[in-house]
Amino acid sequence: MRLDTLETGRKVRVVSINKGTGAEQRLLEMGIVPGVEVELLAKHPLKGPVIVKLNNTRIALGRQLANSIEVE
Repeated sequence: MRLDTLETGRKVRVVSINKGTGAEQRLLEMGIVPGVEVELLAKHPLKGPVIVKLNNTRIALGRQLANSIEVE
């Protein structure tokens, strides 16, 4: 399943990133890599950003980027 399809409050583990190397590098710099656990805090309406919590950091991701993150 994809990160942008989850309900808020759910904790999941990143499985893979299905986007180009530029996006993978950007996510790597934020700490979002396969194997890491994130919590979905909010999904803003009308294609707004997805807010995730990684350790004690909140990260805003665009919907297209969140759509490329496979989780379990």
